Amino acid sequence: MNRLPQRHHTVEDGHAEATRYVKIDIRDGMLFFVLKRSAANTVEVSRKVRAEMERLKTRLPADVKIDLVLDTADYIVDSLNNLSGTLITGSILVVLVTFLFLGSVRQSLIIAVTIPFSLIITFIILYALGYTINWFSLLSLGIAAGMVVDNAIVVLENIRSPSSGAASRESHLLSAPPRSASPSAPRPTRRSSSSCR
Repeated sequence: MNRLPQRHHTVEDGHAEATRYVKIDIRDGMLFFVLKRSAANTVEVSRKVRAEMERLKTRLPADVKIDLVLDTADYIVDSLNNLSGTLITGSILVVLVTFLFLGSVRQSLIIAVTIPFSLIITFIILYALGYTINWFSLLSLGIAAGMVVDNAIVVLENIRSPSSGAASRESHLLSAPPRSASPSAPRPTRRSSSSCR
């Protein structure tokens, strides 16, 4: 009966062999990646990670520092802020342009009220359905704001037209050019009589 060769293993208490090196400010460091789930909100995860980092800073030794190297939520927040500012600026310009063309403060204020009112209703629906506000939703709202203004102008014109009522109808009738009609007498027709012989 053959015996299997015996293998001897040595166990040492030490560090594993380093395969990657991280240098932060010319000092050895350690890099951690925090990845979110697909359904999680990037900005919310970033806020929680930052809060946890601040809590860990009080518990770490004095010679150990923890810093944030890269945060993708910063790009998202900057984009949302720029898009929100563009939406507000566009709404103000729309009100000014409609005032210049319509020449009525009342109608301009009506159009100015329809924009935030429609946006508030949209935010309520998004919150009720469980959706979050992201770059695509704000971009869609910016495009829809122009459609809201167009529809508001059309509704105002339709409301203003019947308000004139009979006055505008009479003005159209009075401004129409008169038509002269001359009576025509019936022309005599000849009847052909055939005589039988």
